[in-house]
Amino acid sequence: MTNRLSRWVNRNDVLLRYTAAMLLLAVIASMIASIIVIFRYYSEVRASLPDASRITKLQLKVPSQVISADGVVIGEIFDERRYPVTLEQMHPHLRNAFVAAEDAQFFSHSGVDYRGFLRAASLYLVGEGSKQGGSTITQQLAKNFLLTREKTVTRKIKDMLLATQIEEILSKNQILELYLNSIFLGNNSHGVEAAARNYFGKSAAELTLAQSALIAGLAPAPSAYAPKANMKAAKARQHYVLGQM
Repeated sequence: MTNRLSRWVNRNDVLLRYTAAMLLLAVIASMIASIIVIFRYYSEVRASLPDASRITKLQLKVPSQVISADGVVIGEIFDERRYPVTLEQMHPHLRNAFVAAEDAQFFSHSGVDYRGFLRAASLYLVGEGSKQGGSTITQQLAKNFLLTREKTVTRKIKDMLLATQIEEILSKNQILELYLNSIFLGNNSHGVEAAARNYFGKSAAELTLAQSALIAGLAPAPSAYAPKANMKAAKARQHYVLGQM
């Protein structure tokens, strides 16, 4: 009886070991297959990227001026109302407000803020994705000028890859200047200079801290935070930006 029980135990022990070994092999095979699929997907995405150097050849649209016979500007014709200015021609409050609100780690990351991305992803999973974005200023440039606006995982991976390439081509100041001159801020305002003129009747160099925060607050959704359309939302967003600063 004892020998019979011992043989039964041994047989079951061998069966358990064999089953465990098969399960382990299946898990390893599944992991290898997943790695191969991911690697192929990554290779295909990388191969389909546009040339990041195109960012250096951008020509921002500006108004065409209508000039009278005596040389006085009497009107403008434009698709996008934009008046490009250098960083030095923008008030420091304005530059700081955009960085604080849109990409606090702008001067320290290499194109992608991985902590910010993971934080935004976790908020999205719990249904609060609209409250915090995960794209850096450089990623926004990549999306706006080199990619489409489709909301897919592939496009997100592409803008992350392009952002790291752009950071190797342009300096931080060049990236920030291009971003601040290109971003749409509502009321037919493309870039911070047009926004400063439209909303406050002054140049970007003359804005106060409060005015700078209000303009920076428009970035995520200009129509939703436009002061003329929704002053309450505009002020709330302004206070958020000031808090971030």
